[in-house]
Amino acid sequence: MTNNQVLQTVDDVALFPLEDEKFHGQFKRYYRHKRGNLFKAITEFVELWECFQLLNEIWMREMG
Repeated sequence: MTNNQVLQTVDDVALFPLEDEKFHGQFKRYYRHKRGNLFKAITEFVELWECFQLLNEIWMREMG
C-alpha cells in the first residue's frame, strides 16, 4: 500500500455502484465515512487488526 492510500481521508472511499445508486444524501455520506474508518483502522493499526483476525480464528475453531 502506498502512502497516498493511507493519507486519503475517510470520506474519499468510493461506494459500490449499487450503493451509489440506491443510497441518498446523508446516508451515502455516512456509509462512505463508515467504510473509510474501517479501511483506515486496518491500514494504520495493522498489528492490532492481525490480533483480531487470530482471535476470530480461535473463536471459530472452538465453536466448530
